[in-house]
Amino acid sequence: QTLYLVGKQRERDLNVPLATGRFMECFCDDTAEPPVALSGDAWEQDVEKFFARVKRDHSSEALKETQFHKMYPESKTPFTPTKFKKVSWLMSHGFGDLWNLLYHAKTPELLWDLNKLAGGSFAELVKDEPDPQAVGVSLPKKMEVGKVYDAYCFLEESRQNAVYVLLPSGQTALAEHVLAVFASYKWKGVPEDGKTMTA
Repeated sequence: QTLYLVGKQRERDLNVPLATGRFMECFCDDTAEPPVALSGDAWEQDVEKFFARVKRDHSSEALKETQFHKMYPESKTPFTPTKFKKVSWLMSHGFGDLWNLLYHAKTPELLWDLNKLAGGSFAELVKDEPDPQAVGVSLPKKMEVGKVYDAYCFLEESRQNAVYVLLPSGQTALAEHVLAVFASYKWKGVPEDGKTMTA
């Protein structure tokens, strides 16, 4: 989906494209420990019924793709990190929502913190512009205010692309990760359509 700056007159012809975005929603049963994704025919039927009108009026066929990486063009060159840093990060109240969980819109600020903590080439990414040009975010598990997370930071310096994987402090199994982010910090030479992310 493309987001536009329309100003105060929604019907005017001078709409300015600002960004493109794709979102995937996962419904979970958080009474289970750990929470699990809802699955099965009954849940699927209920969700389809509940969202039928919204999907009909506000959706696109392209968004039916459930594998996130297939929504982006394939890259000819894989992500090849040249720098690595592991840092610890405390999730403060400034990053929480009403339920003291990570507010996803704070992801760029979270990345800024991680880059500053990692220092060196990572800190250089946010020297002139604090926000990434593009991000892809996966939140498979809850992140809670007041908890410390180990952040594994990977950087491909030549393309100014970074990957961040966060796990609860002391955990090492990838299956326990709570957040994974791909971020592009290359603002120069961006295509006019703004599409810089590849799978």
